[in-house]
Order: sequence, then C-alpha cells, then structure tokens
Amino acid sequence: SCFIMASKSPPASSSSSSRCASNKRQRTTSFPTSPTPFDALPRSIATTCILSYVTRDEWFNLRLASRGCYEIVHGTTDVFHGQCPLCDESNRAFHGDVSHPIERTEESEALWTNALREDFYFESTTDETAKEMYESVHCPRDERYGPFLRTKNIFTASHAFASWKHWKRIDKRLNSGREPGSYVEPCQRLVGPYFLRAARLWTIIEQ
Repeated sequence: SCFIMASKSPPASSSSSSRCASNKRQRTTSFPTSPTPFDALPRSIATTCILSYVTRDEWFNLRLASRGCYEIVHGTTDVFHGQCPLCDESNRAFHGDVSHPIERTEESEALWTNALREDFYFESTTDETAKEMYESVHCPRDERYGPFLRTKNIFTASHAFASWKHWKRIDKRLNSGREPGSYVEPCQRLVGPYFLRAARLWTIIEQ
C-alpha cells in the first residue's frame, strides 16, 4: 500500500530563516497595469458562467492577465497563497507567512470546490462529504524516491485551491509517464475519497 509510516522529513535549511525577510518583500508580483475587460465582469458571472466551461490551464493563463483576473481565479492577490512549505521544497522560507489564513471570495471557493468534484470525484451532498473536500495528503518532494503517501502527511487544507493543488500533485506523481492533455480512462483516474478512506484504514491499523 502507498500509506506507510515513515521517519521525519529532513529539516528545512538553516539559510531559510535568513531568506524569509527578503521573501516577504517579494510576496507581490508585477501584474500588467492595464485592466482587462474580464475585470469588469461580476465575479459570480466570471466564475460560474465562463470559467466553469474552460480548462484548468485556461484558468492559470487568465490569472496572469491582470491583478483583477488573478483575484477572480484565486480570491486573493497574494501570489504565494498556494505555496506549501512541506511539499514545495524550494519555498520553505515562506512557512511563517503561508500558515496564516487568507480570506478568499465565495466565488473563488465555489470555483475550486467544483474543480475538486470534477477532477477528483469529491462530493458535497452532505456536511461530511463537503468537509472531506478539504482533506488531502502532503506529497513532499524530498520523499520522491520512496512511497510518498503516508498517514502522517494527511491534513486539512485551509482553502479549496490548496486541496486541489495537492491532489493534482499526487495525480502527476502517480501518472508521471502520461502525456499532458492526453485522455485518461475513467478506471485510471484518481478518486480522492478512495485515497482518504484507505488512509483512515491504515491509520487505525498503525494505532
């Protein structure tokens, strides 16, 4: 099984803390100064009537068009809001910053919870299944040479995009030989709730 106990991950580099101050100054990025026509649309229309019908890649392309577009997609203009200090090895210096919750718009949360339903078969028919959408598993890069899904790495994301990003990382690790954009058979697709059930079972066994 992919879920096994493991030793602790290597500690962050000692130079991380010294870089933290300079990284804080880099938490904003230079968006194009001219607003786009998309910026003027009500967010509810942009997310439910337009973005819901295009690919995830087009979402990521749109967010670079302007600061307003980035906020439509993510509900914040903090470009480091999705960084994970455990999984994104090169960004561990941001640990102290990303741990603080950032408020996001309801439209952005709805956009990414819908992505979790479509991409990883989560459900939100009950309060329990709705909460499950925010559960995921850390996938540290420094554990890439061994089993990378471990019960100690289960966590609850603070926002829907963070959960989606972690499941997407797991999907890429499991299907590393797959051509980008290629069709994936339904039986080969990652089903998030199944992984979480297996993780809970292994947690009971380990205890």
